[in-house]
Amino acid sequence: MDTELIVRMAALRGLGDAYHDYRGELKVFSVATKAAVLRTMGCAVDDDAALAKELSELEAARWRNFLPPLAAARAAKIAIDINVAAPDSAAAVLWSVILEDGSRREGATSAAECREIWRGDVQGTWITRRRFELPCDLPPGYHEFEARIADGAAHRCLLIVSPPHCYRPAAILAGR
Repeated sequence: MDTELIVRMAALRGLGDAYHDYRGELKVFSVATKAAVLRTMGCAVDDDAALAKELSELEAARWRNFLPPLAAARAAKIAIDINVAAPDSAAAVLWSVILEDGSRREGATSAAECREIWRGDVQGTWITRRRFELPCDLPPGYHEFEARIADGAAHRCLLIVSPPHCYRPAAILAGR
């Protein structure tokens, strides 16, 4: 079992390296724990060649998809990384957010106005990753973000906006 592949796949699949338990103590996930979770998710962790192939395909797909499957923020403003093919680098990005309560916010901006954070060749296609910042505040909740380049197909992602902090019972605040 190639531990480097396990660690990369775990990160790509959204598995963290550690967490703080209810006492505030840092708990670190072992490679064995990550492998077990990935195995449960259907990853071929016991076959290095198969895992390397799956990892390569997932990494390439991550750059080819216009939007991530999920975007999250802990504040009212949110930024979403979008992948734009070179010919569309100055095209309009038409966007809308369907809020949890059913209301809608929408607008348009140029892809060129979004700060570039990466560029490169992904399997023969020149891609630029840009940081799209929503120009409006959003309330906490589960929303749907939809965006497209000019006349292109619409892409969607789940947009989760969490409050800046969660409720803490008096007993926990008192150290019990």
